[in-house]
Amino acid sequence: MKGRRRFGRVLVIEDDRDTCANLRDILQLDHYEVEVARSLAEALGREATADLAAILVDRSLPDGNADDHLKDIRMLAPDAAVLIVTGHSDLEGVVSALRHGADDYLIKPVDPDSLRAALARSVELRRTREALRESTLRSDAIVKSVQDGLVTINEAGIIEAMNPAALKIFGYEEEEVLGRNVSMLMPSPDREAHDGHIRRYLETGVGAIIGRLREVKGRRKDGSVFQHEITVSEIQLGDRRLFTGVIRDLSERNRVIAALRESEARARAAEDLASIGTLAAGLAHEIGTPMNVILGYAQMIQSAAESETVRERAGIIREQIQRVSKIIQTLLNLARPGRPLLGPVKLEDTIEATLALLQEKLRKRRIRVERSFEPVPEIRGDGEKLQQLFLNLCLNGADAMHEGGILRITLAGRGESEISVVVADTGTGIPAESLDRLFDPFYTTKDHGKGSGLGLAVVKGIVVDHGGSIGVASEIGKGTEFSIVLPLDGGSR
Repeated sequence: MKGRRRFGRVLVIEDDRDTCANLRDILQLDHYEVEVARSLAEALGREATADLAAILVDRSLPDGNADDHLKDIRMLAPDAAVLIVTGHSDLEGVVSALRHGADDYLIKPVDPDSLRAALARSVELRRTREALRESTLRSDAIVKSVQDGLVTINEAGIIEAMNPAALKIFGYEEEEVLGRNVSMLMPSPDREAHDGHIRRYLETGVGAIIGRLREVKGRRKDGSVFQHEITVSEIQLGDRRLFTGVIRDLSERNRVIAALRESEARARAAEDLASIGTLAAGLAHEIGTPMNVILGYAQMIQSAAESETVRERAGIIREQIQRVSKIIQTLLNLARPGRPLLGPVKLEDTIEATLALLQEKLRKRRIRVERSFEPVPEIRGDGEKLQQLFLNLCLNGADAMHEGGILRITLAGRGESEISVVVADTGTGIPAESLDRLFDPFYTTKDHGKGSGLGLAVVKGIVVDHGGSIGVASEIGKGTEFSIVLPLDGGSR
């Protein structure tokens, strides 16, 4: 045998010497290296090895039946082909051997050509299985590594597979979804309609989403609903039809788009404020002097007139000129806000001082103030600007309560570094379509002539200058609530 190329090693487990010699001769002629074990015990006592091409085992050995030990025999060389050698050609025995894991069988006395053919088939089958196993492992690795979610369902809509990305998107563990209807991943009304869509597609072959990219809503385990893209493809496996959806979570994309839109809106607002500042500066210069002259003469008329009617009309002129002057000054402050003059501010005292200024106005309008002040630390802020902020919000609330009502002010800590202030009224409420524009300059929900549309724009500017945030919620007929969050450090300016 020296100098010949070996095709591999074969283990023969056979107690009959003649059969063993016959098998060895055939295999060695075909350049296999042959090892022999005379019993199951001798064979199973060997160390496991990876370089056996095949194992030939007599079905009936003195110390046991090979069918009962095929699992252990396979452990000797997991990748080797296992062939049963038997002296009986009964179909039941053959089926039993194959059911227990044999790759093929041979009938004694063993014909050389039959052995070669069976060995070739079995070795090729093992190679094919190994290639398939490796391919499956590669496919699984690819499926598990892709960033998009993959969900596979059967014709009944039952989930058969979800890759890690899909499990992460929806917030489930694998055992929580396998075997359940895919509608669990959908919000209403899609959840209730999905099985009908599958049934119609199976009956008619017409599908609205097969092969098409669509943007739909999904439902996570925690009940939250989110937007995602999905493309569904159909797979035919024998007589089974499977459907695989490729899912891409759009939450981050939508967040980025929203942030970009907000940045664009802020840029447009800055441009608008710059234009307002230019206009306000021009108005202050061109109108300020004539207004002062008119105001002076109105004061003179009011002081010198003998007629009560004339004095009242002169007073109206003074009030309106002062109103115009305040609007121009507000425009200047809004367009060119100064940096806050930060110092220690006790918000409870600032709010109380604001309410003291409004006490008479609130009393006349039959508005009751309800306070809920938790002990909170001082913040670094501009006391004058913060008082202007609360004054504007309280006036807004009062103006919304035409028939009286309740003005609620809540002061509370928020974590270790922030303070929350809520100003709520029981007034008429603000339409939902107006909420997004509520802080825009010149936008007002008040009746014509009763508001400049600048008060809330000033409020937001003061909050932002202090490094805080402001939100609003409202319901028609029930009232409006402004929620402000301010950092203790004044935004570290």
